[in-house]
Order: sequence, then structure tokens, then C-alpha cells
Amino acid sequence: MIRDARAGDYEAFVRLSRELATDDPVPTPAAWAASLMPGMTVFERDGEVVGYAAVRWLPAAAHVMNLAVAPEARRTGVARALMEDVRERVRGKGLREWHLNVKVGNVAARALYESFAMTPIYPSAFTRLPWAAVAALPSEPAAFSHVQPGEDGELEARFGLLGGRLAANRARGGRVIGKLRDGAGAPLGVASFDPAHPGAFPFCVARPALARPLLEGLAPHARPGDAYLGVAVENDEALVDVLVAAGAEVRMRILHYRGDV
Repeated sequence: MIRDARAGDYEAFVRLSRELATDDPVPTPAAWAASLMPGMTVFERDGEVVGYAAVRWLPAAAHVMNLAVAPEARRTGVARALMEDVRERVRGKGLREWHLNVKVGNVAARALYESFAMTPIYPSAFTRLPWAAVAALPSEPAAFSHVQPGEDGELEARFGLLGGRLAANRARGGRVIGKLRDGAGAPLGVASFDPAHPGAFPFCVARPALARPLLEGLAPHARPGDAYLGVAVENDEALVDVLVAAGAEVRMRILHYRGDV
């Protein structure tokens, strides 16, 4: 049986999330209830939650953030049933496309998503960068400031982000959303930084040498004592190379999938 998640599903969420084997921090019960539970469905079998799908609903698309299934329930149709349910919900909301990320090496998951006519459109890398390494990055001048809601559309269009993504991050609370502009006001970069679980996602720059001023703009918002932050780089291998040369470690490589519904 597939149903909407409810407050009592938190422990099942934590248990199943371990199966994803990512560096993502486990949200508190309150944070989960506020930001994830409203877009989550669970597969319940014999009174036990054996799988879940978590979706972020954006104005023009759905982003399947996570799909997790208990080891004992794999290859029993749970993942496919959750995906079919999500697809029907996407259609029910009048949306025409859905997106998700999957590890490059997760062959079984990729086959599942491709069976729903989803296709990979670009690679991404999740890196771990020492704050001390920021000074080793190449740099060029750019003015940092905080993103105002009225700027979201321009920045999302410039950097190929899904419409509504910045607003969705802002709504989750605690994020620092910053931008870079040149002297004429043209956008050069944008990032959403979560100091509580130090990481920047999205993190987009027009050129790799702009990563340093964007990170320097975010740095005052980092918690004292945090030596590292995660930087998620989408569809920009040149930037990945520059970060690694400065001391970053690539923790995970993923593919971004898109499909019509």
C-alpha cells in the first residue's frame, strides 16, 4: 500500500535513508516534518514501511529527491510502484516533467528510471572542500550580495536551474542564498549555502575563477569550527577540476535525469 507520509514515519525514513549511502545529514524530526514529509509517500507492507519517495514540487516540474527501499524488499516491485505513484501525482498536478539525481554506478536504479523514459542530461559531482583551500583558488573580481526573491527567475534562467528552485531552498529556512554580478550588473554566479549542514547546492558560476569570490561571500556565514563544506557542482567539469586542484575531494558522482510525463 502506498500512502502519504505521516509524523510516525520518521524512524522508518531514517532507517531507509541509510540505504542511500550518501553524505547527506539526517534532518531532525522537526526539519523532516517541515521540509520533507509534505512531499513524501511511503510503501507500507504488513504494517511496515519498506520504501519511500520524497518529492520537491516546483512550479513547472517535480524533483524526486530520494527513492529508498529496504534491502529485504528490493526486486519485489516496491521501487517501481513508488515511481508509478509519483508519476501519477505529477500528472495530477498538471506538471509535464520530472527530474532526479542518481549515482553513476547505480546500474539498477538507472535502468528503472530509464524504463520510465527518463534520460540523463548532465553529470554532477559532490565535492568536499576545506575552507582553508578557498585562498588557493584562482580569482577574478565580482561583487557578492544576497539574492532577493525578485531576482530568482533571472538567476535560474542564466544558470539553467529549475524554476522555483531558489524559492524552495529559501522556504526550507536557514539558507544563505548569494550571488555575484559584474560591474554592469550581469549575473556571474549563484549559490545556496546551508551552514547547519555545511554545503552549497546549487553552486553555479559563469567561469571557474568566480568560485573563489562566491565562496568568500558565503564564508562569513559558516559556523565557527567548521573546517569543510560540501560544494555540489552541476554540469561543470572545469569547475570540478579547479576545486580538486585546490584541495577538494570528489565524494560522489551523479547523473541528472529528466523525463516527460
